[in-house]
Parts: sequence; C-alpha cells; structure tokens
Amino acid sequence: MASTSETQGAAQPTGSDALARLRDQTKTALTLALLLGGSATLLTFATIGLKLEVFRLVVPTGSMPTALGLGMGFLIVTGLLVLLDHLRDLILLAAGNRLARTISGPVILAAAARSAEPAATSGALLADVEEVRRAISDTLCTALLDTALVPAALLVLWWLHPWFAALAVVCCLLAAAASLLSEGRARVALAASNTVATRSAGGVADAMCCAEAVEAMGMRGALERRWRADLHQGSERLRAAQELGRRLGASGATLQGLAAGGAMLVGALLSLRGEDLGVGLMAAMLLTGRVIEPFARLGAATQDWGNATAAWARLKHTMERADESPLTGTKFACLDGRLVLDRLTYLHPGTPRPLLREVELTVAPGEIVAIIGPPGSGKTTLLRLMLGMLPPTAGGVFLDGHATSQWEREDLARHIGYLPQEPNLGEGTIAEAIARLAVVPDMTEVLRAARRAGVDRMIAGLPLGYETRVSGLTGLSMGQRQRVALARALYGDPRLVLLDEPTAWLDTAGEAAVEALLGRLAAEGVGVVLSSHRRGVVAAAGRVLVMGSAGTLRETAAQIAAPARLRAIDAKGAA
Repeated sequence: MASTSETQGAAQPTGSDALARLRDQTKTALTLALLLGGSATLLTFATIGLKLEVFRLVVPTGSMPTALGLGMGFLIVTGLLVLLDHLRDLILLAAGNRLARTISGPVILAAAARSAEPAATSGALLADVEEVRRAISDTLCTALLDTALVPAALLVLWWLHPWFAALAVVCCLLAAAASLLSEGRARVALAASNTVATRSAGGVADAMCCAEAVEAMGMRGALERRWRADLHQGSERLRAAQELGRRLGASGATLQGLAAGGAMLVGALLSLRGEDLGVGLMAAMLLTGRVIEPFARLGAATQDWGNATAAWARLKHTMERADESPLTGTKFACLDGRLVLDRLTYLHPGTPRPLLREVELTVAPGEIVAIIGPPGSGKTTLLRLMLGMLPPTAGGVFLDGHATSQWEREDLARHIGYLPQEPNLGEGTIAEAIARLAVVPDMTEVLRAARRAGVDRMIAGLPLGYETRVSGLTGLSMGQRQRVALARALYGDPRLVLLDEPTAWLDTAGEAAVEALLGRLAAEGVGVVLSSHRRGVVAAAGRVLVMGSAGTLRETAAQIAAPARLRAIDAKGAA
C-alpha cells in the first residue's frame, strides 16, 4: 500500500552528525585545556626556579631587595598558576555540561523510539550521560591531562642528569602498579559488600511484604538472625574496602616521599663522582615527587575511564540506531481514522520465529475491535506496531493510507490515543497529566477529556481537584491513575483509540464506566482497538479477534464465542 506525504518535516541532523559535532567540540575543549595545563606546568617550573634562586642568591648574600623581588615574582607566578588551573577547570566543566545538554534530549528520544526494548531505558541512558559528563568535568580528565604533561617534566630531569629521569620513570611505574593493585582489590571488596547489602535489603523488603505470614509462622527470630549475619558480613567487607582505600592513599604519599629521597640519594652518588649539581639537586627532588602524582591516582582513573568509555559506547550505539529508525517523520492528513494492517509480520531481534505473522485487519471509524489471547501472545506488541512505535519486519500498518511508522510522532499522537498497561503519568498535576505534560494545559480540553472518560467526578472529589499531584505521598491509587490515563488518551479528540487492558486496575464500577465509554466512542465515529481479559469489556466490542500461538489473528463471533474463549484463556493463564 503506497503512502504519500502532504507536509514534509524539516530536515533534522542525524544521531551520527550530532555525535561528530560533539566530538569536535569536546576535542577543541580538551586541546585548550591541555594548552592551559602546559602553561601551568611551565609556571610550576618557574616557581621551582624561583625557590632555587632564593638558595642561590638570597641565602649566601642576605640581600633583602633580592628576597623581596623574588618573593614578588613568586606571588605573581603563583597567582597566574591558580588562574590557569581555574580556567582549565571551567573549560572542562563547560565541555561536560555542553555534552550533557546536547546529547540528553536526542538520547531519550531515541530510547522512546525503541521503547519495547528493555535495555533502552531512559534512566540508564541518563546515568550514562552523567557518567561521561563527570569524566570530562571532574578529576578524571584533569588526571589524564596531567599525565600527558609528564614527558615535559622527564625532559627537564634528563637535562639535569639522566639518572634523575631514570629514577622518575621507575617511581612512576611503581606508583602505577601499586595504584592499580590497590584499586582492584578495593573494587572487589566493595562489590562483595554491595552484594551482601543488596541481598539483606531484598530479604527485609520481602519480609515486609508478607509481615503477617512471618509473624504468624514464628519466622521473625530466624529473619532477624539472618539479617544480623548479613549485616556483620557486609560490615566486614566494607571495612576491608575502606582499609584498602586508605592504603591506596598512603602508598601514593609514601612513594612521593621515597621519590624525593631517591633523588637526594642519586644526587649524593653523583656528587661523590665529582659532578657539581648545585641547585639542580633540589630541582630534581621537587620534580621527581611531582611527576609521580598522576600515576598514584591511576587505579581510580582507570576505573573511571572504563566506566566512561562503556557509557559513551552505549550512548553512541543508541544514537546510531536512532538513524536506522528516524525520530522525525512526516505529517499526514487524517480525515476518517481508518486503520489497516496489511500482511503485518513482526520478528523480535534475536528470535527464530515471528511473533506476528501476516496479520490482516481493518478497523473502520466507529468500530470497536477486541483482541484476546493468552499472555505473551503478542497483543501489546501488536498495539505498539499500530502506534508506529515499532517498525514492521514485513507488511505495514496504515492510518488513512499512511504508514504509522513513518508518521511524525507528535502529529500522529493527535490522531491516535493510547492507554498502556502501566498507567504511568509522570510528574505534575492531574491537569498536566491529562494534557500530556503541556506547560500550560488547555483546561477546556482537559475538562472535556475527563468528562468523556467519566473521571470528572472522581477528580472533583479530590481535595485539590485537577491540581492534585499524581505522585508522592498524596498521589493516586492505581485505579485512579488508570482512569486519568484513559482521559489522557482521549485528550484532543483522536480519531482512533488503542486501549491495552483498559480495566486491569479498575473495580466493577470502573469497568462499567469503560463499557459505557466504548458505546459513546462508537456513536461518535471513533475507532477503538482494545486488548482485555475482562468478559464485560470484550462483550462490548463489535468484533473479537483471537491471537493464536502461531502469531496469527483469527476472528470469532463476539456475542457467542467470546465468553467461552475467555474462560479457556483464563483457565490456561491460571494453569
């Protein structure tokens, strides 16, 4: 079936383009930070030189003007050093924040486009964004830049004497080995402590869920003993992890002291050989202790780097996959709201056989179609395909002749209302939830949608009415959430409504209200496709379709076969 566009959406940059632009911006910021770090290193050498000049010019002569001049120079150089370090930190912070702002929106939209995949969760992706932002803005990037400037310090040590450079290299290797070993052991101990803590917390949560059974069967004492044992084990492992962390910090400080002492020893040996080092000995001591600082933090930096690169790889994968199924689409006209499924086939990635196979269905305006079948048969997936949230493997889903998977998402949402199984409403008030999180809800449309869904009296009975928060201590029950979500699906007078288990959380009165709503929607010419296990709701449909185990959709008589079929499905689910 062909589809023609009437309004082409504006061209948007792809995920790969956004990543490339972001890489260039980050590379520029890191280059600038590296230049500032190099300038700071030169100023550090200058401070060392000024300190040495004090011993060379002031101590032998006792000249006060010279001391004041060197002191003034030291203050100026130190101020410039602090300024350069501050500018470098600001540049890295700005680069990290720009990354977070640039990538958060596209990543979340890319995840929403693949909402059926459990791995593409918004929370996990935002955590990945924060991980990468922290790696750029925080100590990790600073440590890497400091490490990149180590060769300059080694060249200075080599100029003073090759033995000093050799000593510095050995000390760097020892510091890196100690840091990696200590960090690895601390990470293992901390992971073991977290495992025990998670197990203990899970046991307590399970006990709280069935507190009456625990009390009635005398299990409280046994649970308390297990909890105490887990607490003791977790405390011991946490103490071990903290002890290793303290050793890590102590080993770095010890190696810095040993490096300075080693430089003094090398200087003494060179002096015994008749070489005149002069103030170069003190310079070598200061530089050797400083050059190993980045390597003493290498263990923690390596772990942070691994976490950041893994997070970036996941973000990159998500953005690149978004290019395969563009988030932007085309706006089409929707006059009737006729839904057609043409030989629709869908195969989950990594599965050997199709979940849906050559499904044929037409839903006319004002027609109510119920889909029944055992759990896992593909009813929810079929509704997501109708919404265009999943691209078909073969065939297509068309609304008034236009493929829903190619439709611009916000424009399609004006024509298709959707009630998912889980009535998540987000944050905000009931009015904002019904208005689909609009900044300024259109209260006329909000009230109309609430009346159509039969939820206006329930909302009016709440203390704050439409200003009631949908989450928190004063939040709504699951049944109330589902009724508000139903009003959200009807917001804006869509031409087609898709309902996934619309009475799952409702009582008998709520189910009756949904049945009455279905009759009103049919009279208004609104098409409805619903999946349900409730007999009353299915009986209100004009057509009943059975989802088979082979992924096919078979039609049966709504008034005769539906109750018997539902009893069979209920028995199979209970088994």
